[in-house]
Amino acid sequence: MVVHHPTNLSVVRGEPEIDLFGTTLPGSIIEVTYGNTDGSKEDVTLRADAEGNFLATIPLAEGFNVIEVISHNSASPEPKRQLLQLTYDSTPLNLFVTITQPEDGATVSDRVLRIYGETLPGAQVVVNEIIPADLDSEGRWTAPIVLQRGANEINVWAVRDRSLETGSITVTYEP
Repeated sequence: MVVHHPTNLSVVRGEPEIDLFGTTLPGSIIEVTYGNTDGSKEDVTLRADAEGNFLATIPLAEGFNVIEVISHNSASPEPKRQLLQLTYDSTPLNLFVTITQPEDGATVSDRVLRIYGETLPGAQVVVNEIIPADLDSEGRWTAPIVLQRGANEINVWAVRDRSLETGSITVTYEP
């Protein structure tokens, strides 16, 4: 049995729950045990699908959480166990947006430029008011733009939970 998400010792932010998923032998019975905020323990029992995949949504308490995952299968006399230790932090993160590449004031010779930056995971990023950026789960984003000869002002907006942050740089295109 392998739990693919979440990773052990990770910090979880956002919603106070986590989608726990992994793989084991097809048809295995999976028991997930986790603590409640009142100190009691809860169990969720599910069955792995025909490919061995399993998924459970587990609520998290503020602070330290321990989740035990046990896989039972008739093909194996001993159950497989995995223990996860997670920290849930409900403190809201402040929205930000940065442009990491290219540097402000850079001169480039390619007309099509890929811009890179970072923001809060889950934000929407738009470049020059019309170009949606591709955003990964860590908040890293990228977007291509077409430059005009000379100085080009590049404006970036990040939006999340009714908050807006902006950033801008100027890049000069000289073919």
